[in-house]
Amino acid sequence: MSAVTLLIQSRAKPGHDGEVRELMAAKFVRIRAEEPACDVLVGHQQADEPTRFMIYEEWSDRDELAQFTTTREHMQEYFAQLDPHVEEFDRSFWTRFI
Repeated sequence: MSAVTLLIQSRAKPGHDGEVRELMAAKFVRIRAEEPACDVLVGHQQADEPTRFMIYEEWSDRDELAQFTTTREHMQEYFAQLDPHVEEFDRSFWTRFI
C-alpha cells in the first residue's frame, strides 16, 4: 500500500462550464461517501477562466485508486457523461517525497 496524489486538469467546451461543475460536484459527493481510501478531494474552477477546472485528490492506497478509476461502473458512466462537455482532460499521478 502506497499513497498517491492525483491531479486532474480539464477545460470545458465554451458554454459548458456549468454542466462540468455540476457533474463534478455530484460525483464528489459519491466519492466522499463511498471511497475511504480517498483522503482529500477538492475541485477548483479557475477564477479568470471559468472553463478551466482542476481536481486535487490524495489517496492512501494506490491500488484502491487504480480499482476506483478502472473498475467502478459509476466512474465509467461519469466519464461518458463528462466527455461531451470537455475538450481537454489530463491526469497526472504524484508521490510525496517530503
